[in-house]
Amino acid sequence: MNRLALLFCCILIPFLTLAQNILINGSVVINETSPEGARLVVLKNGIKLHEQNIGKKGRFELKLSTGADYKLSFQKPGFISKIVTINTEVPEEVLETNPNFPPVKLIINLLPKVENVDLSIFDQAVAILAYNSEVDDFIFDKEYTEKIKDRIAQAEQAIKRELASKGAAALEHERQYAEWTERGQQAFEQKAWNEAIENWNKALALKPNEEEINRKIASARNEMKLEKERQNIEQQNRRAYQLLLASADSLFLEKQYTTAKTKYQTAQNLQPDDSYPGNRIREIDRLLAQLAQQNAEQQKQIAETEAKYKKILLSADQAMTAKNYEKAIETYQQALALKTTETYPRQKITEAEQALALLRKQQAAAAEQQRAEQEKLEKLRAKYEAIIAQADKAFHQENYALARQRYMEAQQVGLQEDYPNRKLNEIYQIINSSKYKAQQAEYHKNKTFAEKNMQQKDYAAAKVYYQKALAISAVEKELIEQKIIEIERLIEAAHLAELEKAYKENIGKADKAYETKSYAIAKFYYQKALEIKIGDKYARQRLDEISERMGDRHEKEAEL
Repeated sequence: MNRLALLFCCILIPFLTLAQNILINGSVVINETSPEGARLVVLKNGIKLHEQNIGKKGRFELKLSTGADYKLSFQKPGFISKIVTINTEVPEEVLETNPNFPPVKLIINLLPKVENVDLSIFDQAVAILAYNSEVDDFIFDKEYTEKIKDRIAQAEQAIKRELASKGAAALEHERQYAEWTERGQQAFEQKAWNEAIENWNKALALKPNEEEINRKIASARNEMKLEKERQNIEQQNRRAYQLLLASADSLFLEKQYTTAKTKYQTAQNLQPDDSYPGNRIREIDRLLAQLAQQNAEQQKQIAETEAKYKKILLSADQAMTAKNYEKAIETYQQALALKTTETYPRQKITEAEQALALLRKQQAAAAEQQRAEQEKLEKLRAKYEAIIAQADKAFHQENYALARQRYMEAQQVGLQEDYPNRKLNEIYQIINSSKYKAQQAEYHKNKTFAEKNMQQKDYAAAKVYYQKALAISAVEKELIEQKIIEIERLIEAAHLAELEKAYKENIGKADKAYETKSYAIAKFYYQKALEIKIGDKYARQRLDEISERMGDRHEKEAEL
């Protein structure tokens, strides 16, 4: 793939990427009570997408895809619903440049429904979140917030006054009940059974008929009983473990390893997590293995030395018989190293050294005669191979006239090789064949087409025809290869012109977005221009200015 095609791929591929996600998280808060039972209803482009139940901790998390209008409705029976709208439209250039937006945290306060208070303000969104191209981030609509915040504040104050005038004692009673119940649950989860029972008894005093609390107290008492039983068993095991270790350590010091090992194994079964018994067992196994090895080592060594000596002598005698004197000397020396007082190896070494000296003298004379003959043959072989190499090169390039001349010269060297004769017959058959004549005609046709396309400046076609001609015949290889190099230079020049055009188009789009303060889009096209002209000062300067104006994206939090 040439660089121009690669550039077009780089431009097109980003627009095929999958949509990004905007993370929305936070919590639902209800004063003096749990948010459990609330729910979050999500609508996408006016159609219900899904519904999420809110747990005791009030937390929620959403991943919203880009390119849509969302409506988040926080609801709970008996409480006033609150609505937040989010528009996730983001320019494609922004998603290509920097698709990662920090999460937005929403803290939603739900108030109880009351009579005699105008709640119509909550029929509309309490906040609007959308992407802003000037800051390249999602921000809340300040103008909208300023417009409705006073009415929301007035309605919330009226609700609180109405609640204060009704049921303060009942609310406090519920709050205390929930508090003692939660404290009991926390103590239970931490296995503080007495504390859990004490807190649940306090909750039961506020609501005596709550069966769930009675069941919780019974469960805590049962767990407390089981815990005590486990502790008793563990204490007994610890005592037995300590006695076993003391006995095993005493036996170990007295070197009664087998009995000590049995006790360590029993202790290890009682306390599998303690590494001490296992380490002692491995130490005992090592010591027992050492003792066994030491007893057998001496007897084994004597027998092995004698067997090894006999084996080496046999090998040395065989080498001597085979007149392999160097090996015989070396092997007799090995035998003498094992049993230094033996006379036989010494006698055989002297005998082998004398035979080796005579043999080397004879070999030297024969080698000199062979070297002289080989040198003469090598000179003839070198001359022959040089001529054959020239002939074969001309043959593969289909320069059959030159190949024929060189093969005839190779015949006259005098090595009586059949190869030149076979190649001369092959040349005669080729140049007189109809296939060769047709091949030459096809070669000249492609070369003519290539020259014609060069004149018409159709460089791609010219290159194809030159390559076809070169594939047919290599007679004019160097000339055609130079033509192909010239064509590639002309194609590269056209490619650079296309790059310059693409650079100017991206700079134009970037400048237009910069003037309208759409900095994220401008950044996208300046970066595209910089990919084409790496180190371009103008695009680099503009990107630095955009970075100063835009700043960094950051996490946002809103309490509504």
